[in-house]
Amino acid sequence: LSTLYNLGINTGFCRCADILNRIAQLDELLDKESGNEELWIERGTLHWKLQDWQKCIADFDRAISLNEYSTAVELRQMAMDAIAFYYKDRYNP
Repeated sequence: LSTLYNLGINTGFCRCADILNRIAQLDELLDKESGNEELWIERGTLHWKLQDWQKCIADFDRAISLNEYSTAVELRQMAMDAIAFYYKDRYNP
């Protein structure tokens, strides 16, 4: 949980407009710096806040492809655990 806290995931309410603006900024940065693991992790955590799980996991996967020892490994597992816990009935009728 300390990883999530440090990245600001569980810090209360946040404004969706601010998150979407930051994602747009990161999109532009990633066009220029696609090899920057930290940018992929940041964008993945923002998708997490929006509960856009598919994009969240995809960004963490990209960070992991750049560095197999990335913080994204733990974050990806936590996201998968969250999906399994909160959406278990949706995927296992």
